[in-house]
Amino acid sequence: MPSPQKQSSVHAAHVEHGAVMAHKDGWVMPERYADLNDEVSRVQQGVGLTDRSDIIKIDVKGSALQTWVKQTFDADIKAQEACRGITDDGTVRICCLMRVDWGLMIVPTPHTAERVDTLMEQAPGALHMTDVSSVYTALQLIGPRCLDVLQKLTSLDLRPSLFSNLTCKQGTIAKVPGLMLRDDLAAYPSYWIFITREYGEFVWETICDVGKACDLIPIGYETYRYLTT
Repeated sequence: MPSPQKQSSVHAAHVEHGAVMAHKDGWVMPERYADLNDEVSRVQQGVGLTDRSDIIKIDVKGSALQTWVKQTFDADIKAQEACRGITDDGTVRICCLMRVDWGLMIVPTPHTAERVDTLMEQAPGALHMTDVSSVYTALQLIGPRCLDVLQKLTSLDLRPSLFSNLTCKQGTIAKVPGLMLRDDLAAYPSYWIFITREYGEFVWETICDVGKACDLIPIGYETYRYLTT
């Protein structure tokens, strides 16, 4: 019997707009919207929007959070900063410290359900970890015109001097409460947006609509993989 497959809150919009869907890590996600070379070229010149809701997302709370981050990621960060680490098996983890006692850890690399359990088992007793992978819709903007789009969607001050790489903030995006993380790729600026699932499709459609003037296109994970390798 086949295993059940999860769907992003944006699934209906992907199908409606002609995305080629495929199975990925237990989810049904958009593989591509158009030709790979065309998507890559347009992102390099403008901005791409991709649905990353399939990634692991773990809510982390506790008074020992900063100590755990320092020990686990070898990083001394404060509130509204993030850090990145790679485990011995190549798993990429990013921890966003929203407050000194609350953060969001994401795992953007391929994973399994067992990987979620392993990550949560590593938490010391002073921390409380909750798998919120199905709670948050995760969207990612990539490309040189990211800021042109975001400035139309949020009142957060995203000037590079105040919102540099591996910085995170709470605020509203398209009038919806959410979290934002700047996580630049090697050659392109990149911003994660996390909103609760019930607002996922609305925020996706709003970003697509606002982004038309900035040459924004939706992209699938095939293009994302090309841009990150």
